Amino acid sequence: PIWTGGKIEASVNLAKSQQKEAEQTLEEAKYTLAERCIELIASAARFSHISRVHEKALSRLESYNSMIKRRIDGGVSSLSDKQLIETRISQTKNDLKSAQTSKLTALEQLSILAGRKISETEASAESPISATKERYTDILEAAHATHPTILRAAAKIQTSKYNQDKVSSALYPTLSVRSEKQIAA
Repeated sequence: PIWTGGKIEASVNLAKSQQKEAEQTLEEAKYTLAERCIELIASAARFSHISRVHEKALSRLESYNSMIKRRIDGGVSSLSDKQLIETRISQTKNDLKSAQTSKLTALEQLSILAGRKISETEASAESPISATKERYTDILEAAHATHPTILRAAAKIQTSKYNQDKVSSALYPTLSVRSEKQIAA
């Protein structure tokens, strides 16, 4: 057609807009995924620190417990002191177990997002900043490469590009060739 009332140009603009939308959806998914990874890394580090605090407290309580036993044997302290310290030891052991379980849960969730096993040392924040940044970048890249939302958004971008190519091809003329051969009768 010589003139279509802007239908072809509108279709091209629509396809370009859909591609931009798909690209923004991909970027949004990447940010969301990065945010979730950072939350899990922080959670693993926090619970690792809490575990160390409980381990130190447990060690201190165990030494208090042995001191209380000596005091009871010497007749200086009562059995209620022993029961109190044993209760605190039990509570601290439970708190330690809870912190360790929470740390392992965060590491497992991070491993699922990254599509590979993430060790405690990889998620730890105790190494130099440059090494930590590289390690976290590797985790995020692994997550970007395997996360279904990212893969779906990337496929949507590719589909939008194909749609744009299809609509743009309508701008070009269609050429037809017909071949005939006449046979004398």
